[in-house]
Amino acid sequence: MNEQVIKELLEQLKQNLKKMESAREQVEKTVNAYEALKEDVRHYTEELSFIVQNTRTMISQLEEIKEKFLGDVSVTIIEEIKAAVRIITEQTNALSSQVSSVYDLVDSRSQAINSISIIDQMRLIQYWVVSLLNLT
Repeated sequence: MNEQVIKELLEQLKQNLKKMESAREQVEKTVNAYEALKEDVRHYTEELSFIVQNTRTMISQLEEIKEKFLGDVSVTIIEEIKAAVRIITEQTNALSSQVSSVYDLVDSRSQAINSISIIDQMRLIQYWVVSLLNLT
C-alpha cells in the first residue's frame, strides 16, 4: 500500500471515529434526558397519587357530612310535620266546635219556627240567614 492510500484510510478512520463520538454523545444525551424525564414522571406520579388520596378523603368526609345533614334534615322535617299536624288538629277541633254551635243554633231556631205562623217563619228565617252571613 502506498502512503497516499494509508493517509486516506487514516482520514476515513478519523472521520468514522468523529461520527462514532458524535453518536455516542447523542446516545448519552438521550439517556440523560430519559433519566430526567423518568424522574419527572415519578415526581408527577407521586403528586397525582397524593391528589387522588386527598380527593378520596374529601369524598369520604363529604359523604359523612351528607349523611349527617340528611339525618338532621329528616328530624327537622318530621318535627315540622308534627307541628303542622298539631295545628291542623287544633283548627279542625275549633272548626268542629263552631259548626256544632251553628248546628245547635239552627236546631233551636227551627224548633222556634215550628211554633209560629208561616209569614213570621219566613221573616225569622230571613233574619237568621242575614245574621249567619254576617258571622262568616
